[in-house]
This record gives sequence, structure tokens and C-alpha cells, in this order.
Amino acid sequence: MNFISRHIGDHESDLAPVDSLSSIVDEGKWPVRYDSVEFVAIYADIATILFAGFLSALLSHGSSGLARTCGYAAVASVLFVYVLKSRALYRPTELLVLRSQLRAICLTWISLHALVAAMKMLDANPEFFRGAGPLFAAIGLTSLIAQRCVTRMLLIKCLSGRKFAPTNLILITDQPPSTDAGLSETLAILGYRVKGRFGLPAIGSDPGSRKRFSARVIEHIRNSEIDRIVLEANPERWADLRAFIADLRVLPFPIMFIPVGAASELLRRPTRSLGSAACVEIQRGPLTAIELASKRTIDIIGAGLALIMFAPLLAL
Repeated sequence: MNFISRHIGDHESDLAPVDSLSSIVDEGKWPVRYDSVEFVAIYADIATILFAGFLSALLSHGSSGLARTCGYAAVASVLFVYVLKSRALYRPTELLVLRSQLRAICLTWISLHALVAAMKMLDANPEFFRGAGPLFAAIGLTSLIAQRCVTRMLLIKCLSGRKFAPTNLILITDQPPSTDAGLSETLAILGYRVKGRFGLPAIGSDPGSRKRFSARVIEHIRNSEIDRIVLEANPERWADLRAFIADLRVLPFPIMFIPVGAASELLRRPTRSLGSAACVEIQRGPLTAIELASKRTIDIIGAGLALIMFAPLLAL
């Protein structure tokens, strides 16, 4: 298949062969796309916690307490996934940072069981929480840590061996082809295959030229096997890009924006809300004495609860 590389104002179509990476036969690919890594990790955590509940029930209560323990494990898996998901810890880039993953797993798991212990003391629902014993806590934590290590190893193997299932995309950019080599390499590692490349028109082009350019892009996408659209441009020309993106809304495909240029650095920084305004955090100040004391207190309480929770196992 050929793709079009043509700017507004060109009177002839420049045809060039698609990048050789997209013509390679998909040998040895795994049936997982890069976009699905987050969902696979979530399902893996849920399955791991359910397995820990099933195994702890068999070892401690036998078949009699299986339903109760598995019911608690299901509730624990939902709460555990919700906490990690809210902190964006299922992103592929976060799954590669093993230290932060293990810290988050231990803190969330211990906090969850500390809450259960407090509810037990209040007799909130003793029959339901009877399945939340030290054995389940120990097996669950050990299984989650082991599973996260395996997940990181598989993710590294997928990235280094380019094992992700392919995802076809079209690249629309305002950068010269010579500067796209790094982006194309990154996309290839993540399983994305560039099936076509279009050069954006110059800033300030008239609406008629933009409409004709949009029509050519839409026609090419409809005649190609495309999964998503990638738009690479300088955020400073957002006024033109917004109108162009509005034209692409007739297509049922996701659109990703990759910022380039000096202004793109702002988009990599955390944002906060200040009333109705969105603020970019340039520099975070040091922790105050109260914040530092609170952090130390939480660490001490968490470590103490962990020792109390696993004390029966350590005594064996």
C-alpha cells in the first residue's frame, strides 16, 4: 500500500512506499496491544486476589468457608484496583517502576486490612469479615508482589522484542520527515504501524484549503485499515488544529495529540485547579513541618499494623 505525503498547495501527489516496518509479517507477536496493557494488569490483580482468597480458604477453613472468603476477596479486589487506578499506577510506564509499584501495593493492601481489622473490632459485620484473616493477607500480598514482578518482566520483554500486537495509525504532522525518525521508532516499539503520513498546512491557511486537506485525509482513512489517528504538532498553532480536529470528528477513530516544540514542556507537568482556571505546577515546595510529621506518622502506623497483622505467621 502507498501513502500520500502532500502539503496544501502541492498540485501533484507525491507517493512513497509505506515504512518497511509495516510490511513485516506479524510473526511472534503477542495477542495484546499496548493500549490494553492497563486493562490486562487490572484483570491480573483481580484474578490474583481472588486466587489468594480461594487458596487461603482451602488452607484454613476447607470448603466450608470458601464462599465467605471468596466474597471478601472480591470486595478487596475491587477496592484495591480502585485505589491503584485512581493513582494512575496501571499505566505501562508506571508498571515498569518496580519500587513505586511495590510501595503502592504494600501500602494499599496493609491499609485495606487495617480497615477490616477496625471494622471487626466494631463488629460491623463479623460474619462477612471472618474470611479476612492473616493467611489471606499474607498470601494476597505475596501473590501481588510476585505477579507485579512477572508483569514488569513481561512488559520489558514486549518492549525490547516488539511483541505487542500491531495497531495501524495515520500520522498527521507539521514536522519535516527528517525529525520523525525518533517518533517512528518509538511507535514501532509500542506496536504502532504508520500506514500513512500527511503534512499539515501552514499556519494561517484559509478555511477552504483546510477543508480540502481534511477531505483528502478523511478519504485516505476511509480507504485504509486504520485504528487511530496521531496528530503531531506545535501547541502554539492550536487555533488551526482545533478546526482541523473538528473536521475529523466524522470518523469513528480515536485521535491522539503529540505536542512538539518548547510549549510542549508545559503539558508534561502536573496540573491543578485554581477555581475555574487550570494551573500548571512549575515547582513544588518542600513539605511543611506538619506535612512531614503526618507522613512519618502514617509510615510508623503502617509498619506497626503490618507487624501486628503478620505476627501470627512469624511465630510459626
